[in-house]
Amino acid sequence: MALNRNIVSKYNPPYRNSSTSYNAEMLEGFPTDGIFSGRCTGIDPETGLYNFELRPDAVIRTKDDLHLPDNYLFYLGTPTSPLTGGFSLSADYKEFRLSVNGVYSVGAKQFEYIRPPVSYSSTEYGQEITVNEMVQTFQNDLFTQYLNVNRDMFNRWTPENKTDVSAPRLWNPYTADYGFSRQYPTETAITQGAFLTKLSYLRIKNIILGYKLPKKYIQRSKISNLDFSLQLRNTKEWTRKLRAQHTRYPVLLPSVSISDFNIYTEIKKYETFQIHIIRNSHSAHPLMHRISRCKTERKNYS
Repeated sequence: MALNRNIVSKYNPPYRNSSTSYNAEMLEGFPTDGIFSGRCTGIDPETGLYNFELRPDAVIRTKDDLHLPDNYLFYLGTPTSPLTGGFSLSADYKEFRLSVNGVYSVGAKQFEYIRPPVSYSSTEYGQEITVNEMVQTFQNDLFTQYLNVNRDMFNRWTPENKTDVSAPRLWNPYTADYGFSRQYPTETAITQGAFLTKLSYLRIKNIILGYKLPKKYIQRSKISNLDFSLQLRNTKEWTRKLRAQHTRYPVLLPSVSISDFNIYTEIKKYETFQIHIIRNSHSAHPLMHRISRCKTERKNYS
């Protein structure tokens, strides 16, 4: 078991980061890798946009103040798990043996999303096109929905489908003009809070069941030891992953790592069956033969 905790007690930055770089800035009284962003409260059934909680000290004088990042910034957690560890259990009964081991992580959080490789801005190079309505997140961008998307994206907000939705509304930034950017935050530093995910998990890494054949069954053979074992690897993972917007948008397992547009998964070895045979020999060292059968599976995400 390991406890991980750090606090910035004193920090004098050489310069003040812009409002789009809050997550790279260390603040006194918070962890060095603290996550600062907007606290998402769900999808607004009237507009189809993500709602974000205003800070208690927010200053709202005009409608324009409703999209200022400083009015929405909260400390949301840290990607470094405060508690991590592992466990190992074993038991024996007569000729049988059983061992189980696993790992766990509690309290970590992280933004989880895969940004599409194109967007509405990809279409404006070399063309005289004016953006009328900036999207709040890439999920609002009509141009990204021509790519492969998760099937839950079909449960999107529309004027006819306003509640219990998995994704916000779509629009064409070049033709739409709703005035959302004057009333809702659009800064990535705030809106990425809609993709905050809890990464706590408990994973069973290995389960090994073994059986050693009693000597009385092999004493007349040339075998001095015969042992069978069945190993199950990465068999189960329990998670506490929950999106901030409380939608049913599917999430990846905490063991899955994301880098830019790539997803790296761990090969799941579901079963390995082994037979260990030690034969009697006139030589100083007995011969050992092992017969193995392994079945593997890789988890794919799209």
